[in-house]
Amino acid sequence: AMFKAFVALALVAQAAAFAPSTPATSRWTAKAAVRTARVVVRADNTLGDAALPPTVTTEDGREWTASAAGDLGTKGRELSDKLKGVSIFLIGMMGSGKTSAGELFAKSLGSYSFIDTDDLIEKLTGVTIAEIFETEGEAEFRKVETMVMDSVKAYIRTVVSTGGGAAMDKANWAAFQSGVVVYLDVPAEVLAARLDKSAEEVASRPMLADGEEEQNTLEKVSKLLGERRVKYEQADVVVTFDGSEALDDCALKILNSVSSFIDSNPPKWKQWQEKAKSEGRLQ
Repeated sequence: AMFKAFVALALVAQAAAFAPSTPATSRWTAKAAVRTARVVVRADNTLGDAALPPTVTTEDGREWTASAAGDLGTKGRELSDKLKGVSIFLIGMMGSGKTSAGELFAKSLGSYSFIDTDDLIEKLTGVTIAEIFETEGEAEFRKVETMVMDSVKAYIRTVVSTGGGAAMDKANWAAFQSGVVVYLDVPAEVLAARLDKSAEEVASRPMLADGEEEQNTLEKVSKLLGERRVKYEQADVVVTFDGSEALDDCALKILNSVSSFIDSNPPKWKQWQEKAKSEGRLQ
């Protein structure tokens, strides 16, 4: 209880510092309708034309191929105008690129901020996620995670990278529905290979540490993905990667698929505007 109370106070301070001056006024159509027009971008949707791009290592120690993948800035600003301040929630497994590609995607939007909820929890509590699991347990961590999601849903112009297990909690979907939910779908083999590149990376992931000792990373990741996929696939947008994409290609794929989703599911105010124009009530 003391732990949750501390986090609640910290969230109040965080919200005061980050609160938008005006609320987001546009919201997309009802989720039931949205589900029927979900956008799925498959890995064979080639973006970028570099055949053998060089390899780069990001701050989190992962290696990515680097290639020119079009003008992210120009397309990002166009998408930002379409979004009208509505936030983006990235969901998916650990190692799927929610932070690495997600932050690049957020930067391309120009006026959007980027939040990693796991990082935010660590900053608010002063301890690592692994330490919270060890001292407080997973159930307590999930309660804190939900508190953070409930606070973040009030933000506008924000790309939110959520924890791998956040989509499993029904309460978090209430927060997700304040924006557009994007699932980054990456094969288990690719996820395991990325995580296995660093023993420290694996150790920092409590859900991997809690698995059967005789299981390797691929087996643990495959099990988790199997349990979570049904929830992940409830996202508005599903972007599938094969793991060979450049980091900027990943960001561009997210950008293009969100843009396609919005074009297919215009907000209600735009539908009303188009109807008024067709009826001659608006020039």
